[in-house]
Amino acid sequence: MEEEGQRFCLHDGNWYRMDDRYLARIDERVRDILAEPASLTLPPWGDEYEDAYNKHAAKALSGYCLDRKLITTPLHSRGGIEPCDVFVAPGTLIHVKRGRQSADLSHLLAQGLVSTDALARDENARTAWKKRISEESDGIIQDAELKEVILAIGSARPITADTLFTFTKVNLVKQFDALRYLGVQAHVATISPPSQEL
Repeated sequence: MEEEGQRFCLHDGNWYRMDDRYLARIDERVRDILAEPASLTLPPWGDEYEDAYNKHAAKALSGYCLDRKLITTPLHSRGGIEPCDVFVAPGTLIHVKRGRQSADLSHLLAQGLVSTDALARDENARTAWKKRISEESDGIIQDAELKEVILAIGSARPITADTLFTFTKVNLVKQFDALRYLGVQAHVATISPPSQEL
């Protein structure tokens, strides 16, 4: 929202004033991030719930659905963490969320960062991750890698610097910097709805 030449953003029920130069820098970084394509194209997402879509996407990509299949570590012992929604060997972890509101995308970004940080830095998490993938693949994959994280957003319109929520853009830049620091390639992918052919 703009008022008297100043821009304000609503986040979690509070209004914040944004510096226009800061926002311009964030928009430029977001455009750079979105310009780098992911290594995989996800199948269209219709009306099905997220868990059904993840199963479908895993099958379409010859991957494994890990939605709600948590791993626990001493650091994440209370509820565990979800490493990803879909894993595609040898090392692509896909996190999936519909992009309806800022809170959904904030959850997606946080999930991607927390799981990647654990898998990149914590030996206990890596051990639990490899065990989980070995079980899910019936022993085919013994050493799951961590090369790329795809943050996949279900949206009927393209994901751009103009269509993302302001706080999502700020979080996106911060999360990407953190993921790149860990040596992991990170990409954003739009999951489009099925085409409406007449």
